[in-house]
Amino acid sequence: MFAYNIHLPILRRGSTGPLVALVQSMLARHGFFKGTIDGIFDAHTEECISKFQNNWHMQATGYVDDRVWRLLLDDTITCRTPSYDSLMVRSGILLILTTDKPVYAPGDTVMVSLIKLNLSGTTEVFNYNTSQRYDFEVFYPDGRILWRWSDDKSFTQATGTLALSPGRPVIYKAHFVLPSRSRSTIYSVVGWNTAKQLDHIRLCLKIKTTS
Repeated sequence: MFAYNIHLPILRRGSTGPLVALVQSMLARHGFFKGTIDGIFDAHTEECISKFQNNWHMQATGYVDDRVWRLLLDDTITCRTPSYDSLMVRSGILLILTTDKPVYAPGDTVMVSLIKLNLSGTTEVFNYNTSQRYDFEVFYPDGRILWRWSDDKSFTQATGTLALSPGRPVIYKAHFVLPSRSRSTIYSVVGWNTAKQLDHIRLCLKIKTTS
């Protein structure tokens, strides 16, 4: 079972993109999908979701809600849809950046997660220059930095590798506290994996505070 909570949106017929490919891959892993993993939520994908739901004695809606996500990824998902950003790397690695909510109050704690999932058919090996594996940054609307996860951390300068087998996810999680006296503001949250193969890729999403 995963050690962390992740938060992903509801998907239904007509949805497209990397998150649909993630669902198709996980359905295939559980034996409920035998089609092409193409990132298109079509009638066949809907039928496979319904069969998966029937297997778990759920209402067969055919769409992916928080309970389906929880069962597919073996984790706890909240029912509110937060902000997220995702990118499929050509090697078949899916990167997802999420927060636990889309809207916060001043002074709230924000939980942010970076998910790396191998959707390819082969083990992918990632190389690192130090012991650091990921980082997060948060920016004010004017570009000033509010928080960087690595600022109060120290890392050994030894190189390392991570072998990610097919279907295996790795989840990195951190939290930060929003200013307690801010007005309604939109912040930019950035996350990335520090592997040599992925360090140039930055995922970015927006979160909002309401006073």
